[in-house]
Parts: sequence; C-alpha cells; structure tokens
Amino acid sequence: ARGAWDAWDARDAWVAWDGKVASPVQLSVPAPDPIAVVHALPYGYRIANGRVVRVVDGVALPVCNFPLTVKARYFDRAQGKAMALLEAAMPAEGTKLVELPIDTLAAGKDKWTAFLFNNSIAPGPTEAHTASTRIFLKTYLEELQSKAKPIDTYSRFGWVDGGFILGTRRFHASGVDDVELASTVTADMRAAYETRGSLDAWVSVTDYFNAPGMEYYAMCVLIGMGAPLLAFTDLDGFVVSMYSPESGTGKTTTGHIINSIWGNPKTIQIGRNDTMNAMYHTLVQQHNLPAYFEEITNITGEETSDFVYNVAHGRERRRLTEKATLREGGSWKLPVFTSTNRSLVSKLQNNKLASEGELQRLIEYPFCRNAVFDGGQAGTPTGLKIAAILRENHGLAGPKLLSAICRVPDLQALVASAYGAFQAEFKFEFGAKERYLQAAHVIAYLAGRMAERLGLGPEECLARNPRLVYGRMTGWGQEGPLAQAAGHAVRFRAIDVSGGDIAHFDAPEKGATPCWHEPPFHMRRKGGA
Repeated sequence: ARGAWDAWDARDAWVAWDGKVASPVQLSVPAPDPIAVVHALPYGYRIANGRVVRVVDGVALPVCNFPLTVKARYFDRAQGKAMALLEAAMPAEGTKLVELPIDTLAAGKDKWTAFLFNNSIAPGPTEAHTASTRIFLKTYLEELQSKAKPIDTYSRFGWVDGGFILGTRRFHASGVDDVELASTVTADMRAAYETRGSLDAWVSVTDYFNAPGMEYYAMCVLIGMGAPLLAFTDLDGFVVSMYSPESGTGKTTTGHIINSIWGNPKTIQIGRNDTMNAMYHTLVQQHNLPAYFEEITNITGEETSDFVYNVAHGRERRRLTEKATLREGGSWKLPVFTSTNRSLVSKLQNNKLASEGELQRLIEYPFCRNAVFDGGQAGTPTGLKIAAILRENHGLAGPKLLSAICRVPDLQALVASAYGAFQAEFKFEFGAKERYLQAAHVIAYLAGRMAERLGLGPEECLARNPRLVYGRMTGWGQEGPLAQAAGHAVRFRAIDVSGGDIAHFDAPEKGATPCWHEPPFHMRRKGGA
C-alpha cells in the first residue's frame, strides 16, 4: 500500500497547481464567506502530500485524494438547514467551494454518493475512498459541534423568520440588523442591494412619470415597489411585459428604475445573455424582490409559454438525480418584468390555440412613443439623464418602505383588506380570470398608500414641486346614482351609444403627423392605481 502511495506522489500535480489561482472568483465559484475560517482537522487526520490521510499506529491510511477542509459550519435560516461549507482543493480543477447539507452525512450511502456526483467531487477511485471521506467529515463536524455554535446565515433575500433580508440587512418590526450571507450568494449580489445617494434625488426621477401618457410606466414602478407584498397573496408570480416595437420608448429605463428602488439597477438586472436556468436561479435568490429581465425579444413562442408558466408556478423545475430520484428546486413569490420589442401576448397566441392559461399570468403594457423619452432638455436624452441619477442614487426607497411594512402586525390581514379597499375606492370589480391582474393592482395600490404615509404623497410632493397635478378617480365618481356600481369597460361602452371611445383628434400643425388620443383604456383598466 505504501508503495502505491509513493507512486501516486510522483504523479501528484498539486505542486504544479499551487499558487496559480489567486482566488476562487477566477474559477467561477461563489465568493468565500467573509466569516469562514478553515478549522483544524479532527484528531487522527492530517493532510500529507496533497491528500487527506488518517494515521493509525503510525500508518497513513488513504481517505481523500485531495485536501478537503471545512471552512464554516452554519445554520441557513432561509432553508432551515444546518450546513457546512467545504473547500475541496482538487489538483486538476482548482479550489471548489461546496455547500453540504449536514443531514446528507446521516442519510445513508446513497444520498452521500449522490451529493458527491452532483457536485463533481470524486474522493478517490474506490468505494472505500467514498466511505472514508464520509466518516472523516462526520468526525470533523462532530468535533466542531463540541467547540462552538453554528453561525446563522441566509442563502437568499426576501421574507425569512418574520423579517425581510435585503442585502446584508434584516428588516423586522423592531428595526434593522446586519446579517451574514451564505457563501452561495455571489460577491456581486452581496453588494447589489446597497444604499447610495439621496432619496430626494431618486424621487426626482419619478417626476418624469407624472406627464400624460406615462401611466403604464408609473404602474410598473408601483408594482415593483409592492413586490414584497405579493408573498401575502395566494399567487407565486406573474410576468409584466413592457412592450414597444421600437427602441427609445423608455422600457429599459423603467426596468432600471424598478431595480433602483431596492439597490444598484445595473447589478440586479438579468442580462440578455443569461440563460433561462441562470434566470430561474436568480429568482430563487431574490425570492420576494422584483426581477427585471432585460430584452427578451428573441425567445420563441414555446419558450415564452414555458417562461410565463414557470414564473407563475413559483418554483424551479425538479431534476432527476443519477439515482432516478427527484431533486426539488428553489421557490419564489415575485413579479418578473421584461422589456421586449415583440409582443409576448402575440407570441403566446401564435404558439398554440389554447394559450388562455399563460395569458392570464401575463400583463403586457404597451410603451408608446412619448414626449418624455423622445427628447430631453439641453439636447440630453431623458434616458441618459435618468441613468446618471440612478447610478449615484439607488437603494433608498425600498429600505424605507420595508421599515414601514415590517411594523405592520398582520400583513396577511392588511393585504386581504387591500383587495376590498381597492374595489371600494375605485368601484371596480375584476373578473374570475383576472386574479393576476388584480393582485398586481392591489400590491401597487397598497405600496402607493404606504409611500404616501412615508412622505411621498400629494401634499409632500406638491410642497417640493407645485407644478405637479395629482388625481384620483373611480368608475362612476363618488356621488350620483351609479356611485356604488362597479366600473367595467363593457358598461362604459354600453352607455356610450356611439359605440366608440371618448377621444379627440389633434389638429396637426403644418408638416406634423395627426395624433389620435384614446385615454379611456388607461383609465378603465388602472384608473387611480
């Protein structure tokens, strides 16, 4: 046996590899946890010649063919599981950080073997290596357990244990605490939900959406602001499509404003080059925060159908392990925003005849050309001006809103009452097939009400800018014979004996294009929200 180990030493690539990788980030693995410290190996074990061995009566018995250490032992509050962070320094692949659910070691040989296979870890060529490595880690963790308590960490954002995790902060009824994130949260995501700049500067961006024709833009921002409240409905998610067949209409800028409510707008967004699996993984990590998928134009009709359904399903697809058992994916409850130059509604309708289910889960707002984004003062496009402001001022409104939300003693009851309050205030009833649309309006409505209480209401904003015009409306007004009646498009059209919408025609100036305005649709479907 010793002769075999000596021969292996001659082939050992460890020395050739050592020192050539500056950090695990270069290997596309999660950034190390700042709290992680390599713990001493358990009694009787040591690392010799680039491998783990167990010394018995002076003889080094093989355990694992590369250095394997425990960097941290912690309890993931988000998953409700005791975890260990392993560092495997494999000669050919370099350093790999792997999260080990500790119950895997106690579950039996099959589950342990599946864990190694799924994480591409091969302790050695024989079953003895696999078994010895399992015993080694059990001994390792038992010794650590006797020395110190595990650290509490969080592997995702959103609602956990009655509080809300946003970056490295936990918002709860009594205030805000700093928390530790698990090593599976990448360095970029750790820094993404930062607070930077001035709230007044950020609020100035929303003034652009007070112009006529910007109702859909404002609605998207309010839905993004109310995203944490979706967790208290019976829905898991829906897609909001910001659609325009041409560029320069403010789709991407609106997506960045939504992201800037909570953190750095550029870092948070899901890029056009990201795969669908990467997108779903991001949804799991954000969990209750809005997600913005930039530019989804090129996906096919079938991919659109899967995308809309999966978002609304609120869970990653289950996967088969090598043992033909199902491995559960992560979950979420959030709205997903997309920008596209091709209508997702049209893609769904063209993909198959029976697309009604997906269409109910998709809310598409047409972003038309408008004076706000067609040009800017002093020759600077509005989108560039907004981007410059958001770059230096972001992550401000969301934390303020969370502090207020977390002080509500019964959020479930609050959101339930908001459904009735919305209907009572706007005299509008949603149909049975409009529950996703209804949820979007209700969380936007409730977020807007909370924002008013935080000093973002009409009185406060008018004090800052007297030129602003605020308006609220209901289907039939607050007084009169129809005051208590629900507002529906079909009822408006029935009373409009001409069969058309109230509209007006702008007389064009010389050389200009005539413009037909049809505001009632905006008002019917989302008046006042």
